[in-house]
Amino acid sequence: MKKLLLLFSGIFLSLSLSAQWTPDSTLNTLVADAAGVEETTPLMAAAPNGYTYISWFKQDGGQYNLYMQLLDSVGVEKWTPGGKLISNQPQSTALFRYDLKTDNVGNAVVAFQDLRTGSDLTIAIYKLDKDGNHLFNQNGIVVFDSLANSNLAPVIGFNRRNQTIVAWSASDASNNKWVSFQKFNAAGGPLYLGPKRIRDSSGNKKFSRPTIVPASDTAGFVMQYVQEVGNFPGITNTMYAQRFDDFGLPVWNSAVQVSTYTITFFFFPTSMSDAQGGMWLPFNGPNPSNPAQTEVYLQHIDSSGNLWSATGARVSNTPNELRFYYDGCLTRTTSGLMIAFQTKDLSQVSAGVAVQAFNLAGTPQYGSTAISVLPLSSSIHQPFGFDNSGLGAILCYQLGGFGNQELRAMNVNYNGSAGWNRSLCDVSSNKDDMAAGEVMNAQLVTVWKDGRLDNGIYAQNISTYGTAGVLTSLNAVVSPETISIQPNPGRNPEIRLSGDLYGSTLVEISDIQGKVLKTDIFQGTTYQPELDLQSGIYLIRLTNNGQSATVRWMIR
Repeated sequence: MKKLLLLFSGIFLSLSLSAQWTPDSTLNTLVADAAGVEETTPLMAAAPNGYTYISWFKQDGGQYNLYMQLLDSVGVEKWTPGGKLISNQPQSTALFRYDLKTDNVGNAVVAFQDLRTGSDLTIAIYKLDKDGNHLFNQNGIVVFDSLANSNLAPVIGFNRRNQTIVAWSASDASNNKWVSFQKFNAAGGPLYLGPKRIRDSSGNKKFSRPTIVPASDTAGFVMQYVQEVGNFPGITNTMYAQRFDDFGLPVWNSAVQVSTYTITFFFFPTSMSDAQGGMWLPFNGPNPSNPAQTEVYLQHIDSSGNLWSATGARVSNTPNELRFYYDGCLTRTTSGLMIAFQTKDLSQVSAGVAVQAFNLAGTPQYGSTAISVLPLSSSIHQPFGFDNSGLGAILCYQLGGFGNQELRAMNVNYNGSAGWNRSLCDVSSNKDDMAAGEVMNAQLVTVWKDGRLDNGIYAQNISTYGTAGVLTSLNAVVSPETISIQPNPGRNPEIRLSGDLYGSTLVEISDIQGKVLKTDIFQGTTYQPELDLQSGIYLIRLTNNGQSATVRWMIR
């Protein structure tokens, strides 16, 4: 009886502490965990102010409904406790891949599929601001391809105008499959007369699994997608990329084959913008010495469609080892990139984590065998987040078997050596759909599905120094002293930042009355506005790591 009382007291304490980040890794911050109800498939997206959007599906009255929550930088719920109902439209009994992202100014966009128009799956898209206001429509907007009877797995992207692009896998009753995409303005109005398609009219080639990053111009974007040839299980899956203009028309003469290596039918690529109109693309491919063994590669595609190499850069050539990449484990540094990946023995009974760094030319920096930061172990270490903190990179990982898993985070220094290692969640339970955001406000937020009660959604923060709970102080990394504008006065100046910057920087340019003329996000330390403005005084506000500063810009 004493153990039972302790169990219930722990549950009630978890509920009472859910209002902000807790330093107790046996409790964590409760997002949603209603008794007797399943909350599942959480996604998260970080906003520039250090807030975190979280979406998930909840079983309500025999069907899955979509809910969302917004946590501020100290973990306090900003919307309805237990989550804001976004959609209770008819939903399939099976849940498919969906997407949640923040746009260039911190609004949340979520896209998923449902049955609101009848028996065919269509794509629903919602856009909300930080106050929970619907910016598209109270019931979202619906998009589908009239040639398809199934519209699945939408992905979201934005161009530099902050227009929303949504792409998805479409298919018909004859087993033809293609990628459809549509672009929307700020109010959710479609900008193409109908969805554009990447499609083979003969049906011999099928296309799926798109990802999107902004192009170097203001209205275009670059899309990666997968070409499928053959029938399951003998399908050849080859990645391609194409750049599209304002009208959704291809820019490059032909699509670029991302790698001569193929991927498996079950791997969904994820890309990251290089902030110069190109993308970095990590992927699992075959080991060149033994195609039956899995290897990890990183490829770069620039704004003109040029590649690092025909195959991409291999992360390691350690023999007798399998390697796997997981979404969210690539991050930008001041000198290039760092990537974390899982390592396994050939029998796959032990797993660890290794890291590799690349310069911007694609040359590995940690040698040909990478660096192991978590040795092979029967605990089965699996990475799920990796982001630059300014003091190294924070690696988030899971350990343990089904029903008995814990979550931890560690610091990986820029030379690849291991630093602090702290628990994120000590509760031994089944965990799934783990995700980690970007480092902002000197902390990183993680979200996951947890089976400790009834499959609920939990979150935890971890600081750049390895501490959890509400941080008592923040180091400002952006101040007027760290910003230079040359020439000023000038019509096309270069804005340069100095200091220990990391992650994305949000720039907002407004006139002297405060009217915002342009918003953008950039990586690195330099930025050019590219605005055609009249003579006058303008304000430039820069936000990095949750800290902001404003400087004056003059045009004569």
